[in-house]
Amino acid sequence: MLQNQVCATGKLNVGGVYMIYDMNSAKIVVKNEAVDARKIYEKHVVVAHISIQPNKVLEKHSSDTDALMYVLEGKAKVTINDQTVLLSKDQIVEFPKNVMHEIENIGNDVLRILVFKYPEE
Repeated sequence: MLQNQVCATGKLNVGGVYMIYDMNSAKIVVKNEAVDARKIYEKHVVVAHISIQPNKVLEKHSSDTDALMYVLEGKAKVTINDQTVLLSKDQIVEFPKNVMHEIENIGNDVLRILVFKYPEE
C-alpha cells in the first residue's frame, strides 16, 4: 500500500508518473496555538494548507505574489485593506500581491483553507 511509502519530505514518486504529497509531513511555515500553516507544493505554484483555531487570527500580512484562498471547512472573516468579507466552505477570495490582509476564524470549528500563490516568472 502506497500510504506507508511516503518519505519524510511528504512526497512519494510513483514510477515517475505522479507524486503523492502527505500534508502532515509538509514543511511547517507557521506553527503556534492559533495557526498551523504548511507548504505542500511549490514547483510552479505554491500550495499551502492553513488551519486556524476558533476565534483566532492569522495576523495582517501581504504576499509578494497574487494568491487565491479556498475555504475547505469553517467560517472566515477576511479583511483586505479596510474591507471585510465573510467566507465559508467552498468559497474563494483572491488577494492581489502586496495587499494587506488578515484572516480570522469566526466559527466554532477549525478553519481549514488552501492558499495558492503564483510566483512571477
